Amino acid sequence: MRYGDPIPDHVMERFETEMKIIGPMGFSSYFLVVADICKYARDNGIPVGPGRGSATGSIVAYATRITELCPLEHGLLFERFLNPERINPPDVDLDFDDRQRERMVRYVTEKYGDEYTAMVNTFGRIKAKNAIKDSSRILGFPFSHGERIVKALPRTSRARPSPCRASGTPSTPGTARLAKSGRCTRTNLM
Repeated sequence: MRYGDPIPDHVMERFETEMKIIGPMGFSSYFLVVADICKYARDNGIPVGPGRGSATGSIVAYATRITELCPLEHGLLFERFLNPERINPPDVDLDFDDRQRERMVRYVTEKYGDEYTAMVNTFGRIKAKNAIKDSSRILGFPFSHGERIVKALPRTSRARPSPCRASGTPSTPGTARLAKSGRCTRTNLM
């Protein structure tokens, strides 16, 4: 048990408050499934992250070992994670060792069924200089190595696009001068 026996009153109060929201919103089974996935990973030597995002504000997630951060110790709010005024399903961000991804997918698919299993990906954008610095760091090179490569890149223009409208109508008196000068072109129209 995470909080000992007997469970302190303030912990039970928080737990009951959360369950009064989780249960009526129909998310009890979601918590059980996510807890099962985390348990399988830990029981099989697959590293699992401690939890991140708003899920760390849930004492239920902590008690079921979905997360490893006690929300009471860190002053985290459950309402940021699940709120009856915002009918959004809970979103628990789980981080597993990439090298064990296939094992986790196989477990979930076999236990819960292919028709109930989906892969979700998130894609982000990173600028060239940051990508080079990150790649250098990840590959184990000294910081100075990435910096040296970045400094060898050609300088890029940091000019902002002109605030002209797509219709060609200047949006301000200043852009009227740009439009008349011919510098407000299709490539920098907003």
